Formats: sequence, structure tokens, C-alpha cells
Amino acid sequence: MSLTITDVFHNYLAGTLAAGGKLHEAAEEYEANQQQSLKRGSQEGDTYAGTLTGLGLLYYEWNRLEEAEELIRQGIRLAEEGRHIEFKLQACEAAIKLQLAGMAFPDIKDYLDQIETAAEAFQNPPLVMGKLMALRSRLAFG
Repeated sequence: MSLTITDVFHNYLAGTLAAGGKLHEAAEEYEANQQQSLKRGSQEGDTYAGTLTGLGLLYYEWNRLEEAEELIRQGIRLAEEGRHIEFKLQACEAAIKLQLAGMAFPDIKDYLDQIETAAEAFQNPPLVMGKLMALRSRLAFG
């Protein structure tokens, strides 16, 4: 069985909960989404990349760095295969956080370049380009 609108809804709900400071509730949503995807055998695509990256970012906040790294690396791999720039940006931002925490992500600059190339196909949307500039600055200045 493939992705459902429910998967997308749960990711947005989890992101909203996290933004509102309800981190444990957000983690429950991401974890439930992850379990449903595993149960269906649909661990692919942009939405699943967002699930893994979102959960990885929460683990990062809780200093569960090894778990965060594993999820974020999986999220990056899936986001690279996908077509949605927003998930690529989310995965890259997560990787930068882990790199600043001392974990090795040597290909982040290349990944940012790939995102910028993808953005060119959409005439460099201002929000995407602004986010890219912010990520490059964060990477440069730590």
C-alpha cells in the first residue's frame, strides 16, 4: 500500500505541534507515521523523508544524537531521491545541526548546491533562495 493523505496530515500535524513546543506529542505523531509506513512497507518518498527528518530533529533536541543521526541520514537519502525542495531543505538543515554538534556530514555544501540547481528549474523561488542563503550562513558561521 502506498502513501496516503493521512501520512501527509500526520507530518504537518507533528510539525505544527513541534513548532508550538509540544515536542513529545509531535514525536508521537512522527513515530506513529513511521510505524504505519513500516507496516505498509512504504518507506520511500518525500513524505517519509519528512517523517524521518522531523523525528530526527526532535531526537537532536533531546540530545539523542546517534538516533538523530541515523534518522536524518535516512531522511537525506530519501529527500535526495524526491522532487520536493521543502523536504530537501529540511533534511539539509537537520544535517547542519548535527554537523555543528560534532557529527560528520562532509557533503552538505554539495547538497546545498544540488538544492540550488533544483530551485533553478522553478525560477529560484524567493523563499527557497532565502532559506538556502540562511543555511549557507549557518554552516559558514556555525
